[in-house]
This record gives sequence, structure tokens and C-alpha cells, in this order.
Amino acid sequence: MTFNPQYILDTWIFLVGATVGSFLNVVISRLPRGESIVKPASHCPKCDTPVKPYDNIPILSWLLLRAKCRSCKKPISVRYPLVELGVALLFLAMYQFFGLSWEFMSFISLGPLLLAVSLIDIDTQLIPDSILITGAIIGVLLALFGDAISIENSLIGGAVMSGTFFLIALLGEKIFKKESMGFGDVKLSAMIGIFIGWKLALLAIFLSTIFGSIIGMGGIILGRMKFGKPFAFGPFIALGAFVSGLWGEDILRLYIEWAFG
Repeated sequence: MTFNPQYILDTWIFLVGATVGSFLNVVISRLPRGESIVKPASHCPKCDTPVKPYDNIPILSWLLLRAKCRSCKKPISVRYPLVELGVALLFLAMYQFFGLSWEFMSFISLGPLLLAVSLIDIDTQLIPDSILITGAIIGVLLALFGDAISIENSLIGGAVMSGTFFLIALLGEKIFKKESMGFGDVKLSAMIGIFIGWKLALLAIFLSTIFGSIIGMGGIILGRMKFGKPFAFGPFIALGAFVSGLWGEDILRLYIEWAFG
């Protein structure tokens, strides 16, 4: 069998992603409760017993423990390994898309941020400012020192996307006589625009509205949601942004070819 060093790099990228996913679980669990993401060390949320290093291996420990705490035997949510696996696969997929490039760095930064925001928004209908500020800083630094996007495009993207959602929020409040979109969504859109730039930000706005409308109408038809009742819109903004960031140029090109022949 011929040794292929590419397997080593792929495995390393996967493991780094899984480790980032493990840390993301801490962020998702603790930030909404106002707890530090640094101290104390990882512990069982049911019995507060510190997690031993050998029980804190991403994905693998959950399987070996059969989804139960070693100490209290209470079940461990399947969300933990799914987040770890999801981020690991994201890292690997972005490497396949972009190789070791600034685009790769951008998407492995943006993806976990969007995942954390989406899950926290689903759980609490709140989006922590600390994640958005951290993401905005990372996005600006990537624009300043990388070549995936210019700093001008980055800053205009943040302004365009947040300004548009701010106007949508104001319009919704006027129409429905109550808050229709949280300001956290506006700030989230600003962070996203910094990463993807103004042109893809416009597409992301359109896509997020489409995704949200489809799921919202489906939920109403199935009786899972009620018309006028608030729901987490952050995941749809995140999904629209990620689709736009990855395939936006192709989508826009196809649209122009279809619209203008």
C-alpha cells in the first residue's frame, strides 16, 4: 500500500474541527446562562462532576460512555457529538472546497459562529453579543490581512446587510404593531456581511427570507407554529449566509443568464 500524506492532513483537519466543535458545545451551553466559557473545567450538567480528560474526547467519548455520564448515569444529549461531528465535517468540506487558503480560514471561522448562534437562538431566542463581536473582529482581521475579500467590501457588506434587516425590523413593527425581528438578528447580519461582502450579503438576505418563509408556512400548516408568534430567525439568516457565501457567485451568474439571456 502506497503511503499518502494527504490522509494525515485530512485526519488532522477533521480532528481540529472536532476539537473546535467540543469547545463550541461549551459556548452553546454556558453563554446563555451567563457563565464563563473558561472556568470551571468541563463537568456533567446534571451532577456537576468534573469530566475526566479520557471522557472528554470529541465524539468518541460519547460513544464509549453509551451517551451516559460516568458518574450519575444520566443521559448525555446527542447534540454534543452531533455538533462535534458537524464542525469536523465542516472543516474537512471547506478544505476540499478551498484548500489551505484565506477562503478556507474565513469559512471555518464563520461556520462554527453561525452554528453556535443558531442553536442558542433556537434554545433561547437570544443571540449573545459576545459571539457577534468576536465574529466581527475575526471577519475584519481576515479582510485586512487575507485576500478572500477586501476590507472595503467587508465593511460595506456589514452595513448593507445590517441596514436592510434593520429596515425590515422597523417595517415589521409598524405593520404588526409589535417587535417582529429582534435586534440580535440585525447585529448577526452585520457580522455575516463583514465575512461575505455586500453583493453576497444581498443574496443572503433574499435566501434567508425564502428559507424562513418556507419553514414558517410549513410549521403553520402542520400546526407546529402559530401565525404572529415569534420564532428564532437567526438560523435562517445563518443558512442563507452560508449558502450565499459558498454558492452565491454561481447562483447570481445563473440568475443573470436566465433573466437576461
